[in-house]
Amino acid sequence: MKKRGHANFLEAFPLVRDEFPDAQLHYFGRDWFFPNGDSYIEGLEKQYDASYFKNVTFHGNIPREKLMEAYAQCVVCVFPSHMDTQGLVCLEAMLMARPVVFTQYGPGPETIEDGVSGVLCDVYQHKAIAHAILRYLKEPTFAKQLGEKARSMVKEKYATNRILEQNLNFYRKLKQQE
Repeated sequence: MKKRGHANFLEAFPLVRDEFPDAQLHYFGRDWFFPNGDSYIEGLEKQYDASYFKNVTFHGNIPREKLMEAYAQCVVCVFPSHMDTQGLVCLEAMLMARPVVFTQYGPGPETIEDGVSGVLCDVYQHKAIAHAILRYLKEPTFAKQLGEKARSMVKEKYATNRILEQNLNFYRKLKQQE
């Protein structure tokens, strides 16, 4: 869970609440347990005072159908992962035309064109996360445009026929090298 950037996001959220007091933060996904059995979420609750958890809900692992419903209700989807592969959750949110905040590291620039199909930020900096979220909240037209562009991009870039053709071409090149 630490590599997922939850602590940085939790530190960013009070900055968002300062300007949007009714903002809600919903975490989805399973808790992580250390080898001694301690819960990562319980550790966060011990590390930060209660004010950080105002309007914060940990939902845990939920069925895929419920996750799709959650995406549809989100104003902004934030994936502050420090280390990730090409994550599906970001693409799922983009396909649902949700405005997305994602990492400027690793797969971020491959997934999102910053300011066009989403917003990339330094997920190690809680102020950068807050700034990205606040931009969407303050500029709903911008958020809607980026969400729509994200959906179009995902449908085009990850279309089944396109992916199939790319894979076939890859294997053809390998076969030619034999």
